[in-house]
Amino acid sequence: MGRKRVGGGGSQGQKKKPRTAPRGSCTPLHAASREGDAARVRELLSEFPGAVDARDQHGRTALHLAAWAGQAGVVSVLLESADATLGAQDAMTPLHFAAQAGSAEVVEALLEKSDVGATLTTSLKTPLHLAAAKNHAPVVAALLAAGADAAAKTKQNETPRDLARSPEVRELLSTPPVEDEGPTVVESPPENDRPLNDDQQPPPPDEEDDDNVDPDDHDAFL
Repeated sequence: MGRKRVGGGGSQGQKKKPRTAPRGSCTPLHAASREGDAARVRELLSEFPGAVDARDQHGRTALHLAAWAGQAGVVSVLLESADATLGAQDAMTPLHFAAQAGSAEVVEALLEKSDVGATLTTSLKTPLHLAAAKNHAPVVAALLAAGADAAAKTKQNETPRDLARSPEVRELLSTPPVEDEGPTVVESPPENDRPLNDDQQPPPPDEEDDDNVDPDDHDAFL
């Protein structure tokens, strides 16, 4: 019995890997964003506002390229209208790009509009995994401060700490975040528990009251 052919006209026994993002072509906006030309980026967006999330041949937007190149100024301009959650191939977001490249400034700019726990399609790596693997301590610290999960695991069952080689990064990933519990509130004791001053002290019991207590009455001494 012969092998079943998968896909028309394709090679036998092989299945094409599905794309995780639409593909387009490199535009002037992509080029200007990668090069860090913020003025040109503003000019292009003013003329072609719908091009902000256009894809290149690898499914990347202008924000992906600016994030990878560490162009913080351009990233700020693009974030005024771009979708920071879009994934390129393998669902890689601009935050993944910036985390891997090691630009803490760009990461900080992206965090407000990004999913800090976004995972790649094939490996399930988060931005924190990529930053840890590259030993980018400032980026790791920024991601942790934004709520990144240090216990997240890849398909290979690896945590970000498992991928880190830098002692500084490994220390960051092994220290649990300190939660701000707010100011300590000292509660006042109830009115009945407060100590009394001399004027408020109760009078001593009358002596005749003691004489009226039955010594055999156990409850009277409780």
